[in-house]
Amino acid sequence: MFIMILKLKSLTLNWQKSFGKNNSGKITSRFRGGGNKNIYHSLNINYANYGKNSSYAICINKDYNSYLKNYILIIKYLNGLKIGLYDYIIYINSLKPGDIISFNSPLEHQIGNSKPLKDIIIGSIICNIECKPRQGAQLVKSSGAEAKLLSLDLKYAWLKLPSGEIRLLSNKCFATIGSIKSNVKTLYKAGESRLLNKRPHVRGVAMNAVDHPHGGGEGKSRIGRKTIWSVWKKLNFKTRKHFKYSNKFILSRKN
Repeated sequence: MFIMILKLKSLTLNWQKSFGKNNSGKITSRFRGGGNKNIYHSLNINYANYGKNSSYAICINKDYNSYLKNYILIIKYLNGLKIGLYDYIIYINSLKPGDIISFNSPLEHQIGNSKPLKDIIIGSIICNIECKPRQGAQLVKSSGAEAKLLSLDLKYAWLKLPSGEIRLLSNKCFATIGSIKSNVKTLYKAGESRLLNKRPHVRGVAMNAVDHPHGGGEGKSRIGRKTIWSVWKKLNFKTRKHFKYSNKFILSRKN
């Protein structure tokens, strides 16, 4: 156990907070500050180098990642170049200590296995998806997220993302079977919110005129601008580029 802790310590580092300020000390994000110290865990997002370093691993135990605000799994590689080494992966639903997971094994369709989209059964729930082959997991990585594999052809895979968007991806991209475990926590007091690096949110009407467009005035009456939104917000102006290269891969926009 002590040897495992020493090996896992090399995969963690202390995460320095910004407290909502930039390098010159100016507040760029309001109502942030304080909170507990977070430890950043280096997660394996390249599927054990796509099965080249190791093709099988066993789940040892779960650990809490304070940076992601979710649980992660400790795995131990069983063969290949990384035999006997430990690593962190995102916690997949229904996985428990003692389960065996595989990397790039086309004939095994168990939850937690990672392989190319062309080898996954149509209709499966997947997560940890690549945008481009050999680029590492980038899509569907947050708590409780899942996507669905709708169809496959000779070159592309049709996916329905959590936002409702239907998108084409290369069928050579890797993904993990299953959904990510959800960790929805209810805050019961203000102190729990402060531990999460959140400070009290002050209304603009309660501020002075110099601090906010709604501030100032006598009593509850306000002075200054009627709205803090720009003209682009009021016109519902789309900020996405009209001629982006990935437009041809989006079959249906999000809900």
